[in-house]
Amino acid sequence: MSTETPVTPPRSMTVEEFLTWHDDNRRRWELVDGALRAMVIPTSAHSELAGNVAAVLGSQLHPPFRFGTEAGLVLPDRDEILYVADFLITRVPRSMGERLFPDPILVGEILAPGTEVYDRQTKLPDYMSLPSVREIVYLSSSAVEAEVWQAADDDWRHERYSGANAVLALTSVPVHFSLAEVYKGLRF
Repeated sequence: MSTETPVTPPRSMTVEEFLTWHDDNRRRWELVDGALRAMVIPTSAHSELAGNVAAVLGSQLHPPFRFGTEAGLVLPDRDEILYVADFLITRVPRSMGERLFPDPILVGEILAPGTEVYDRQTKLPDYMSLPSVREIVYLSSSAVEAEVWQAADDDWRHERYSGANAVLALTSVPVHFSLAEVYKGLRF
């Protein structure tokens, strides 16, 4: 899930401070450039799509791969950013008390009309800058559409998929699925 209006804390925070800070209002936050950014409450379509993605991708993955939803990730050498991706996949084994997913190989976001620009203009370049990320998947929450960026040498390839019959064959993980599977039960 993505973010909306920034909330300014009394001072800038680091990732470590953010992870120990706690909000009495129980809101969900990301940390962007040291500032708190409140997360938007998802639509029912977003929530259903996230559940379908977890079921479809999760059922195809086996160790050493780990799948996570609403997963925290940080950028190397950037102590003022902590994003919460809608889903991601890593090969790193789970550690006791872990709050972040280290070295994601795939990062996914479900795009909403109110957060799509932020996800594309801010998060996408940052995700591409992560050395471990080989693939980025964006799913629309308002149409049966997907976009996939795949790392290729020193560049990124981009493909768009549309319609229930479209099949995504991911390269970073041994997963393939049709958009019909992840959009099951959703109507637009």
